[in-house]
Amino acid sequence: MGEASGDAETQIMEPSRSQAMFGVGPVAEARQDTTAYLTTWCEVGQVAMALLTTDHRLVWANAAANILFFQGLHVTPRDGSLYCVDQSKAAALRAFLRAAGEIPTSWVSTANDAAPLIMCARLLTLDQGGPMIGLSLFPTEPGDRYVWTDFGEAFNLTRAEAAVVKRILDGANVDEIAEAQGISVETIRTHIRRLYGKLNISGREQLFALMAPFRIG
Repeated sequence: MGEASGDAETQIMEPSRSQAMFGVGPVAEARQDTTAYLTTWCEVGQVAMALLTTDHRLVWANAAANILFFQGLHVTPRDGSLYCVDQSKAAALRAFLRAAGEIPTSWVSTANDAAPLIMCARLLTLDQGGPMIGLSLFPTEPGDRYVWTDFGEAFNLTRAEAAVVKRILDGANVDEIAEAQGISVETIRTHIRRLYGKLNISGREQLFALMAPFRIG
């Protein structure tokens, strides 16, 4: 009798586990708000993103994109559409957006007083509604574009060593690193030699290759 009761309990419990696994029941109810979470994720994301109609009307932009638009260095909204600040590049921007397809295309915008801006466009289609253009914008300034994960933990580096590595990755030379750290150039050179030995590398090129997987953005 007790054994039969145990079987009955098992028969009751197993469907419940299956429902959870395949998104039925409470899990499915929780997923009904997925769209709201995805929207919030896109809004606060580090990558600048915008949605345009195929005639280049700006429909939506996240906070990161709005910051770039507000800076007004490359592209900016005007009268509801996206325009080049430098009108001599307006035709190139329109051609880039017209070329957007299912395979992403890219274009680099240059400006006299700013670092280049990389733009990627892709045509988005749904079963219902017209197509739209998904636009991603990537500043080329390292400080604006990249976030580094805690690679120090992965390579057993001290905080001071990780700080030196980050400055090297940002393109700083030995003199600039020494000034930022408040120590002598020779001390920095000693730190770098020890770092290279610990990481089993011999130069900046190998350092960039080693750290590339820990870069986000």
